[in-house]
Amino acid sequence: MRPKRRNYIVDGLCRKFLVLLLLSVFPAQMCMAFRVRGSRGIAPEEYSQYSSKADYYILELGLFGGGSYYTGDATPHIFRNIRPAYGVSLRYNHTRRWSFVAKAVYSDIRFTYNTLQEEPMPEGETFVPLSLKAKNILVTADIIAEYNFFELARGWVNRSTRPFSPYVFAGLGVSWQKYGPTHVAGYLPFGIGFKWLATPRLGFNFAWQTQLQFNDKLEGVDQLNDFWELNGGNFMKNDLFSTFTLGISVNFATRKKKCNRCD
Repeated sequence: MRPKRRNYIVDGLCRKFLVLLLLSVFPAQMCMAFRVRGSRGIAPEEYSQYSSKADYYILELGLFGGGSYYTGDATPHIFRNIRPAYGVSLRYNHTRRWSFVAKAVYSDIRFTYNTLQEEPMPEGETFVPLSLKAKNILVTADIIAEYNFFELARGWVNRSTRPFSPYVFAGLGVSWQKYGPTHVAGYLPFGIGFKWLATPRLGFNFAWQTQLQFNDKLEGVDQLNDFWELNGGNFMKNDLFSTFTLGISVNFATRKKKCNRCD
């Protein structure tokens, strides 16, 4: 009987030791977590392992450049007559997923179109086919909203945080074009892109944007500008202008932390 009683005593001591161990370790961890939360004002998981208290930047100033092409009456295929395009952007990071961007782009479009030219002939005036080249300077400015598929941040913040992310965007813009008479028109910008944060202050991005014009006068040539007004109210028949650019941005203006517990 004594060996059994000894086993009971040993088991009881082991259980008491485990209970005391849990009661001592768990409160210590909770106390440490509350101390970190109280001293910093937010939960520790909101900080990156590469971050300081004030490194979550909400503004980005960037430069970008690349190519552009036009799709319309004179050029019905994409990636034809590619021209250089460059611009400047200002991005406001509302959250790690949502951003709002204001940007301006300078480019031009070139195309060849066929027309008929009236020429005098011995047997009388006649029309002969003629191929002409045209150029149109184009300046655009738009405001777009971007949605990142991952929460963009350097270092680990949560399971969905990445230093890179694909994104989609859409917005509204206005274009100024010069070929003959100056013309101003609105457009609908939309597209896809990819962002990468090289450091907390330096980022790179690639964007492919298409602009659906609100009219069919991008060429600046009367016979190509919906001369017979056949488009009607179908704006899907209007001209398209697209850009594909690679950009670099510098981050600044840190977000103020909200203090949930201030001593």
